[in-house]
Amino acid sequence: MYAFHPQPGQYLAFIGRLSPEKRPEQAVRIAERVGLPLRIAAKIDPVDREYVEGMMKPLLSHPLVEVCR
Repeated sequence: MYAFHPQPGQYLAFIGRLSPEKRPEQAVRIAERVGLPLRIAAKIDPVDREYVEGMMKPLLSHPLVEVCR
């Protein structure tokens, strides 16, 4: 169970696969909208390479986005 914290955190996080089903591009758009950094810890499956190169690569260079490796 998670405890409610009324104060916002310092960043947003996306943890999972970079794939169309997970919609990581939405996480980037949300980070832009609220002005918080987004930390991404995700794997890329071979089947999703084209999606990452086409859709996600430009978004991953956004100044609010940090890809944790």
